[in-house]
Amino acid sequence: MAVYPSSTFGVPYKPPAPYVPNFRGLRHIVSRWDPEHEDADGDGWVETWDLSDPEGGVYFPDADIGGMHLPPFERQTSSSPALSGQRLKGVRTAARPFGWTVRVWKGDPDDTSAAFEAFDAAIWSVIGDPEQPFRWTVETPAGTRRHLYVSYAGGDHAYSRDPMADGWVDYEPEFVADDPYWYDANPIVQEWHQPEQRDFYEPEDADDLLHISQSASTSSAQITNPGKVAAHLKLEVLDQMEDVTISVAGGIIGTPDVADGQVLVVDTDPRVGSADLDGVDVDDQMIPWDPRPIPAGKTVPVTIVASGAGWVRATFIPRYYRAWG
Repeated sequence: MAVYPSSTFGVPYKPPAPYVPNFRGLRHIVSRWDPEHEDADGDGWVETWDLSDPEGGVYFPDADIGGMHLPPFERQTSSSPALSGQRLKGVRTAARPFGWTVRVWKGDPDDTSAAFEAFDAAIWSVIGDPEQPFRWTVETPAGTRRHLYVSYAGGDHAYSRDPMADGWVDYEPEFVADDPYWYDANPIVQEWHQPEQRDFYEPEDADDLLHISQSASTSSAQITNPGKVAAHLKLEVLDQMEDVTISVAGGIIGTPDVADGQVLVVDTDPRVGSADLDGVDVDDQMIPWDPRPIPAGKTVPVTIVASGAGWVRATFIPRYYRAWG
């Protein structure tokens, strides 16, 4: 009788899981302004190039990238001959100058000198205009996006080689962000409205919703600024609202009456400071006028006193010193 050697059957082979890197890089996106693409919210930015993708033909090589860290600060101080040292009176954030190294590449075998010339010209028409800023977006691996609005600040470039013959060139442009802050890609929007007569307060599971009833007021509503810079609200009063006063962070503004179907837009940013009722300037009817910003990282009370069944929308964009963090 034949004797066969014993066989041992092991655990079936399991291939290793695909490698997922723990660290991924930032995305850098350049957008140009195109008024033909402007939407109802005034957004006409068109994403044009991804500077983190070499396949796009314009990208950051392994070189320094300026502009993502802290902007320049100017410390306002005072001193006295009778006292040692100095006293800090305040800090002003200055314009943000910075530079890039950016590579323009059209050096593949199928490319031509004419293709390089046209591509190079298209890039400089966006990033090289000292009067029309472009938008630089930095996206983190977690998906957070912030925008910086950038203008070309001039500067010559010495060509050490002929880019038309090579099909590529490294530029080192200098830029400035006149507004030095990075803007969150997602505005903060809160609304308080009264579509129909109902209890003044929503149930406990809807703390963020404040209903405005006849001659209603409340100090329980709140709004939070997650940014690193004080925020100024853009307020919209819609539909039928009368005898309106709005208090944010202790400041009070009064508005003209708003009829059914009308929209009052109030921008409390001191750089703008405007009020339009259906496109008509009503600045002189904003009494009282004492708007206050929302301090960085703070939650402040919102008080609305009004008659009518309209509603109020508050919007602002958090601002930061850095492209992330």
